[in-house]
Amino acid sequence: MKAFIFVLLAMAIALVASFPAADLESAESSSVVELERANRVARSSAWDEDDHGTIKEITVHKTVHVPYPVEKKVPVVVEKKVPVVITKTIPVSIKIKRVKHHHSG
Repeated sequence: MKAFIFVLLAMAIALVASFPAADLESAESSSVVELERANRVARSSAWDEDDHGTIKEITVHKTVHVPYPVEKKVPVVVEKKVPVVITKTIPVSIKIKRVKHHHSG
């Protein structure tokens, strides 16, 4: 798995090196637009009540940064399809409460 990710990173570096800076900026903005559109589609395609307890496959996107010195940092999208068991069909909101830590000294 590490070798596969390394190959992806090497290909991303080679791709970045072959782009002029102006093309890279326009490509980056269009890829952000594509990712936002894909996220909207994923959110809008809600599951029905009939899907309760079934297994569906979703695509998880994770953006990582190439840790090598390149002219410009380019996010690399890693996709992995994972099975998800649907137990609730309503949106669930999670709130994380911040706790202040006090240090005695």
